[in-house]
Amino acid sequence: VPLLGAQELQLNPRLHHLFPSKPRDYLTDLAKIVKNPTDVNNRLREIREKEKLSLVAVTLPTLDGYAVEDVAREIGRRWAVATAHDTIGAAVRNTGGVILIVPESRDCRIEVATGSEGYMTDSRAGNACREAARYFRIGDFEDGIVLIADAFAQYHRRELASQAEARRPRPPAKPLPWGIIIPLLGIFGVIVIFIF
Repeated sequence: VPLLGAQELQLNPRLHHLFPSKPRDYLTDLAKIVKNPTDVNNRLREIREKEKLSLVAVTLPTLDGYAVEDVAREIGRRWAVATAHDTIGAAVRNTGGVILIVPESRDCRIEVATGSEGYMTDSRAGNACREAARYFRIGDFEDGIVLIADAFAQYHRRELASQAEARRPRPPAKPLPWGIIIPLLGIFGVIVIFIF
């Protein structure tokens, strides 16, 4: 489900008590589980600058009974992640998303912006969370979050390369050699007439 669609943004204020109105940085660690937030912020900033991919990571102590996908989507919408009004900075091509980690419920959710849906599918997002879980289980939330962000960036790079390849001019098709084809058709026609 996209963070933002073509329709007017509809916020769900019932969820707003779970997170601040604006992000603190690329990482907002409300669950206080990231031992070195500077490393995560630096990596997410680097991805943004080099890849033009807008990612924020959020840890929450609880979902307060709400569904993880609803909370992740609401964070993206309220913070305008990957939009022209992105609270972290201007987005490029509406690409990016929200990485949400909730250790209490062992939830990991990647909510993807509309421009990234084609390459960061639900399956790929789920795989990234499952891969990161090995780090989360041992309390290494920094490496888990960075692993997810790097996977997202890798798919983003592949998509951009694919788009560039599709836009690359192709050489024009060679015209058919009618000067050879017409005589061959004539010879074939004569042979067919003599056989039948």
